[in-house]
Amino acid sequence: MTVKSNETIRIDKWLWFARFFKNRNLSARIVSQGKVRLNGRRISKPSASLKKGDALTFPQGNILRLVKVLELGKRRGPFKEALTLYDEIEEKIYVDKAVFSNQVTQEIPKKKMKSRPDKRQRRDILNQKYAYSVDY
Repeated sequence: MTVKSNETIRIDKWLWFARFFKNRNLSARIVSQGKVRLNGRRISKPSASLKKGDALTFPQGNILRLVKVLELGKRRGPFKEALTLYDEIEEKIYVDKAVFSNQVTQEIPKKKMKSRPDKRQRRDILNQKYAYSVDY
């Protein structure tokens, strides 16, 4: 299985092959939101080409990952096979309740409810609760 130096693969496909994201749609969404950097350059198209030796920076939950592409891969194989596709440049960076583009207060203001929240209020509560996502 020799790979030529001019071979490339879609970045969303590679992130899925390397098992960073559960499905390809999720990896494409992360790239589309502009949360992935390829060789230090922010990209927003899931169809961006990736080749051996490229460096990727992207959030995975509350973890910021910095990886170097070793292989392109041919399929989404088992975990052991996925580990051969990349090398961690740095250890996992855990980010707790921080947004890099703007600072957010640590405490979420709580409102007293007189009754059970309705659908809209529940959605607002969940949006506030999970508003702390990594966006560098």
